[in-house]
Amino acid sequence: MATDLALAQVEEGGLVKESVISRLFNISPVDRPLIDSIGTGEKAKQRKHEFTDKTLSTPTSTSRYFENQSLADEDDSKHGLRYGNYCQQQGRVIKTTQRARDSELTYGGDEFLQQLMDEGETLRLNEEAAAVSRNPATQEVAATSGALMAGAATWAIHGTNRGTNGVDAELTGTTGGVPETAPLAGLARGLTLTMVKDMLRTGWDAGAKFNLLMSTGAMIMD
Repeated sequence: MATDLALAQVEEGGLVKESVISRLFNISPVDRPLIDSIGTGEKAKQRKHEFTDKTLSTPTSTSRYFENQSLADEDDSKHGLRYGNYCQQQGRVIKTTQRARDSELTYGGDEFLQQLMDEGETLRLNEEAAAVSRNPATQEVAATSGALMAGAATWAIHGTNRGTNGVDAELTGTTGGVPETAPLAGLARGLTLTMVKDMLRTGWDAGAKFNLLMSTGAMIMD
């Protein structure tokens, strides 16, 4: 009943609160493998969200110091590189007539509520699509187009192996910045266990801790 009341208070052309949308999603959840696995994390407070990326030094077994050694000339600090991404606002527009809402549908229920749940699921799928995409980070153009967020495939720019003729995304800075171009896939080839192990080892050496491996269905089958 609380959900129905909240929806009834929405004005024509207005926005439905996220809390209400979440309650509808709980009725019919939609899988979002990447977003649901990494969580929401820190909230962006600006349209352009900046963060720091750090990598660990290469492990060594010979690191040592002698007693009372002067550390004046030693410095192992790693401040990382400064990166940025743009916030991509997404939404779905729902339109229905009062007659449609008053009429009993073939599948029963309120047409507006059904549309709301259907487009809500589409919105969640769109979120996942953007999160795993190869989209470049693109600024908003006033009164023309919204900002575009660079996806996970775009951010895979460290130690990647895109194959013959493959190209990583280009950053706006020489040592950091925003990925302003989309990466290009190289020559198609089959995924091997050796390739997976090499990628895992490269990430581990850089301090990554993996808990999920994602790919397309076609690549997994091959």
